[in-house]
Amino acid sequence: MRRLCFVVLLFAFLFPQSAQSWWEERQLTFDTDRNHQLDNNLNWSPDCKWVGYDTRAFGDFGGIGNTLTLEKVNIDTQSIIVMYTAPNVIPLNGFGPGTGAVSFFPYGDAVVAIRGLDGIQYGGTARFGAMVTPTDGSVGSYDYYVTDARDVTSPFTPGALRGGSHSHEPSGDGQWVGFTYNDQIMESLGTNLRTIGVTKLGLPVNVDSALGNQNGNFTVLVVKVKPQGEIVPGSDDIYQGSDDSWVGEYGYQKPDGTWQRARAFIGRTVTESGGTRNEVYIADIPEDITVAGPDGPLQGTETTFPMPPAGTVQRRLTHSDSNCGGIIRCSLDGKWIAFTRGGQVWIVSPLGGDPIQVTTLASSASKPWWDPSGAYLYCISDNSIWMTNVIEGDPAFGESVRITDPTLYPGIPPDALCVSPDGQWIAFNRKLDRGDGVTLNQVFIVAIRKLAILDIKPGDCPNQFTVNKQNKGKIPMAILGSPELDVADIDVASININGVAFPVKSPSVADVSGPGESVCDCGTGPDGYPDLVLHFSQEDVVEALGLEALSEDAEVEVTVFANQNDGLEVQATDCMTIHFAGKGHE
Repeated sequence: MRRLCFVVLLFAFLFPQSAQSWWEERQLTFDTDRNHQLDNNLNWSPDCKWVGYDTRAFGDFGGIGNTLTLEKVNIDTQSIIVMYTAPNVIPLNGFGPGTGAVSFFPYGDAVVAIRGLDGIQYGGTARFGAMVTPTDGSVGSYDYYVTDARDVTSPFTPGALRGGSHSHEPSGDGQWVGFTYNDQIMESLGTNLRTIGVTKLGLPVNVDSALGNQNGNFTVLVVKVKPQGEIVPGSDDIYQGSDDSWVGEYGYQKPDGTWQRARAFIGRTVTESGGTRNEVYIADIPEDITVAGPDGPLQGTETTFPMPPAGTVQRRLTHSDSNCGGIIRCSLDGKWIAFTRGGQVWIVSPLGGDPIQVTTLASSASKPWWDPSGAYLYCISDNSIWMTNVIEGDPAFGESVRITDPTLYPGIPPDALCVSPDGQWIAFNRKLDRGDGVTLNQVFIVAIRKLAILDIKPGDCPNQFTVNKQNKGKIPMAILGSPELDVADIDVASININGVAFPVKSPSVADVSGPGESVCDCGTGPDGYPDLVLHFSQEDVVEALGLEALSEDAEVEVTVFANQNDGLEVQATDCMTIHFAGKGHE
């Protein structure tokens, strides 16, 4: 049996009803002896219950090299777990190794973060990706896993790099880690150029035993850079690659229907007039990264950079009259790459074509982040978080609405947005004064929707829906109340299924069912929480979900959308199995 998900977000139902209906911020961290730095990473645990951060050192010995711990805070209890502690000498002396910039893997219980090398001064060319698992605080200071293999002694090793990696980002399938990189060997020759690499996990590489060398996983550069003075003005060559991100959860779809793994990034190039310009680039990455390409060996030489593997394709996507910037962010379906230019948010396809401006805010916009649905983007502007409609073909495309109160913390804007994988929360930093003039990052969250349970045909499980020409009746559904959802707060006028099906009679409130163990499981009967009972026209449901185009026994995930009276969206979901009256339906 196959399950189909019909979730079409309609922008008209997403925004607060009033311009002054701000969505409530909640502060999670309060310690004033440390930072709680999100650092624009994948800070949400896969179950969306924890937000990870580093306790970034400040003062005389600040920075990642002096940062001691990676922590996570529970969004319900505000309890804190120290996931990892670096073995720095105390008191701090600026040497390292330090740790910071943590990201969760999309599955399991693991994070990856920067860690300095033992016995070597922390720096941009002396750091690597350390994987910590589990994240319950049981991992010792030396019990991490090295992601990217490192070999700085000649002869170098294919699959190992020779410098420092940072901004580690796991791929959507959890099998790769992307990062930015600086090369120690080239730095010693006066050519310290930032570029971009990837690690393919599960492909071990062993290197010579020497200070600073580390066994790890097969790691290569995927972006080619050259010194600025060697770039032909007006060409697509670059002298720096950074601010990178995976394109899509699993890549992007090419015109022939195949999927391509890639990283998008900001490349610094030289204009025809000799000036510099930041543009959006993309690097297509082959699945097999073990074969050297035409530009040189994967591991580099004593005088040249490591070079990308065979099959890597580096392309320029924008030709701008002003700098592109920001950390690149890509929609999960891989269709769009978001960036900033001229103080606004833009998007461009990984296939190329003209970029599209999506915001027209009065104040500069920054730090874009996609909603998991791909229907809209969040960004920071004028001391607030905003969301912008990016639904292709929608009349409201490009409309932006402020969702957080700009007067709550005057002059202290949100920073480092990170949307939870379930699309229910945004985590962000605010830098608050602790009372003595020292400002420290604290973690906040704001709810952007509530996820609820829908019960189709309460008391009937499993749910079977028969499609026929006589679908003239009504089908009952109930949005189940819970400790997190008071159904009395729902604006009944906003209730819909994909903007096509609306309740055909006034809803009623009654305790008719309780939730199963997970979405689509059978309910448990009344549970003491009032539910909102709805009745939809069967004809409307068929049209809203396109049921006539499906096959026998297709399992359909049905989502009812609504708004609370404060404008916060509610999504309630259940499943039903499709049956067709008569014979011969394929």
